[in-house]
Amino acid sequence: MQHSIRWALIGWAALLLGTCLYTTTVSAQQRVVRIGVHSNGPTILMSHNGQPGGILGDLIVAIAKEENWNLQAVPCTWQECLDALQTGHLDLLADMSLSEQREHLYDFHQIPALRSWSQVYERRNGDIKSFLDLDAKHIAVLAGSTQYEYLTALANGFGFHPNLLPLGTLESGFDMVANGSADAVVADYFFGELYAAQYGLVTTPIMFQPSQLFYATKKGYNGELLTAIDHHLAQWQNTPGSRYYRTLQEWGAAQSAGVAPASFWWTIAALVCLLLAAMGIAALLKIQVARQTRHLQISETKLNTILNSVDAHIYIKDCNLRYVYGNSHLCELFDKSPEEIIGCTDNDFFD
Repeated sequence: MQHSIRWALIGWAALLLGTCLYTTTVSAQQRVVRIGVHSNGPTILMSHNGQPGGILGDLIVAIAKEENWNLQAVPCTWQECLDALQTGHLDLLADMSLSEQREHLYDFHQIPALRSWSQVYERRNGDIKSFLDLDAKHIAVLAGSTQYEYLTALANGFGFHPNLLPLGTLESGFDMVANGSADAVVADYFFGELYAAQYGLVTTPIMFQPSQLFYATKKGYNGELLTAIDHHLAQWQNTPGSRYYRTLQEWGAAQSAGVAPASFWWTIAALVCLLLAAMGIAALLKIQVARQTRHLQISETKLNTILNSVDAHIYIKDCNLRYVYGNSHLCELFDKSPEEIIGCTDNDFFD
């Protein structure tokens, strides 16, 4: 009996040891992937279980399971996330739109994970209807975002001067507008539609910067992560009912993820029409100015011909008694050319 118990204990010990060895082997094979998570729901946010949530968060969690990654979520503000990615403290960052400057600092996969655009939100009964209405207003914008860069360049180009307030989080910007510390806040469409009503804000007609959203890595590092992301996105986006489309439906973004609303394109069309109309009016005014200039030149020539034919010394002086015009007879009297007479007084000729 004791012999049987001894062998049973040995068997259990061997099984426990094998399980531990297997677990250790599997863990050793897992790739640790540190991903930065900033608060921009429903696009990306930190879920209650300490993993990335939101649309892009759920997608990367699903990819990590397929790829056997040990995904470690690192909470940070957007600027902190950017800095950590650039220094290598993060392996991956979601919710990144492309820009020329960013392509020099980070690497991106090929297939867009999501499409969005930027929107301006204000308090009810506000007066913001166009970009020019942002002049002298306090506009809250996420620090380090392409929206901040875009509005700065646009304001410089068109001569209006908004006071841009850099934000650490979008929630703080919506709160600033709600309590009157700012006049408006800029956010991507998904975040704005989710939180605007909660803060008592409304959508303005200003929509701009359609963007494609990607996951990004430090330049020259972790290319295998981007390759894996592209592989899964390509499969999912080409398969109706896949994990990709189920995620969009769960977060209420199925219809808006790939196509902007009709109002967006109507706004773009209206802006194009206004631009074309302005260009047409400018061209018409240029033609009219040129025509009037020719008429004035002809009239001036005729008047000079008439005044030069009169047998008298004809001149015009300004309030300082300086000559601004003299006919040919006056020029002969002073033995000067018309150009030499202009700006002179009688003292210049008789001293």
